[in-house]
Amino acid sequence: MVDPDIVSDFILRVPVRCYRHPPSYFHGRGANAPPRWCEHWGQGWEAKHGGWEHAAHAPVQRAAPVPTYQRQYTGKRYPAPQQQAVLHSQHYWY
Repeated sequence: MVDPDIVSDFILRVPVRCYRHPPSYFHGRGANAPPRWCEHWGQGWEAKHGGWEHAAHAPVQRAAPVPTYQRQYTGKRYPAPQQQAVLHSQHYWY
């Protein structure tokens, strides 16, 4: 469980059709629309997060850079699963 005040707008806008087992309070909303969070979490939440449903889509954050040793493995040169395990043990110490 996460406090509703800290849930990202990206998560809030996931359409109802993407939920495997949508909760009962999702019913009555179009499958391609996000759930009605303000009806579920109340007026206090709605006051803090007004417009979440219609907010401009922020650009997707860039992916983290590939580790230095992996940059040499592009396309068809990517190591086989067995070799990946060996490389992982050589380059990751956590």
